[in-house]
Amino acid sequence: MFVKKQKRTEHLWPRKSIGSIAILSLCAVVLSCSPAPAAPTAGDPPDHVAVSFMAFTAGGLTQVAADAMAEAVRLSYPEWKVDSMSAGGIARLTSKRIAGEVEFFFTRSSRALELEVQVPLHPDIDFEQAAGYRLVMPFSSQFLQIVVLNRLEINSLTDVVTRKYPFRLGSGIGAVMLFSKILEYHGATLEEAEGWGARHEAIAMSTVQGAEALQTGRVDIGFTQAPIPGPFFVGLALDASILPIDEPGLVAMLGGLGSVPATIPRGTYPFVDADVPTVAFPYLLVARTDLPDDIVYNVVRAIFERSDLLFAVNADAREHMTPESVAASVRLSRTVGEPYHPGALKFYREMGWLD
Repeated sequence: MFVKKQKRTEHLWPRKSIGSIAILSLCAVVLSCSPAPAAPTAGDPPDHVAVSFMAFTAGGLTQVAADAMAEAVRLSYPEWKVDSMSAGGIARLTSKRIAGEVEFFFTRSSRALELEVQVPLHPDIDFEQAAGYRLVMPFSSQFLQIVVLNRLEINSLTDVVTRKYPFRLGSGIGAVMLFSKILEYHGATLEEAEGWGARHEAIAMSTVQGAEALQTGRVDIGFTQAPIPGPFFVGLALDASILPIDEPGLVAMLGGLGSVPATIPRGTYPFVDADVPTVAFPYLLVARTDLPDDIVYNVVRAIFERSDLLFAVNADAREHMTPESVAASVRLSRTVGEPYHPGALKFYREMGWLD
């Protein structure tokens, strides 16, 4: 599949037809959510293109976002072959990325954390090269949420370490690496915690299974990076709290991994009765490193020009797809060493959003 798609994209040529000129005339539409300057002009988009947008799991935020983005591209370039699908989990998406079967997908953590988790799982390949990507655009945020049952009488992770509480942690496989780093900041390792009786259950907390695990007490600390409000916690009658992340040193450490300070507002969930300081990681659309610049440029242009499709399924995207948010995302990417794709940068510069 990878070779076939390479053949489609290696021999691209401009088409100067009445139909393509009509399409280009529509590209003067400006991003509806921001007072941006006039849209850039460009040559005809490439022909004979096949691209896919791949989400993590069916029915989740990335699935509906992938569908909306794919539809925007289809409407802008009807002769392209555009697919959107769900991989069925992070592991399957990673396998498809390694096989070169997907062009556009989404991040769940910083690249540094991904490499730390995935490289040991793939000792037979150069994972960094095989699964490399370049950032394309921000569209949402993942808030770090540490949900703790109140019966623990714990107000911070420092309390966990001081008391050596034998917690039962629920989190995804990648998220446990981040939890371990936070635990280390407070003076303990995950291995030490296991020594005093703590255990980890691999479960995505921002799912119905994760909410059920907390409600039944199967886990007493739920750790997740997810947009807010998480639909599975909104109506949950849970005697719990969200631990604050506000210690300057911890916030700085997490900032080095690509997060920014954030707040979970009061009332986000029934058990949140006051604003909770935390950090948020950007949810980003990314592309394979070998994807040609003109394809990425035209995909980004189509998504921004038909941004109403994405806003309809993810209102949070409206705050992230602005000139200011794009510029801030590019600056942050340089700080953490995760480069944007040249094709995306070309669009943003032509729009006047970057220097």
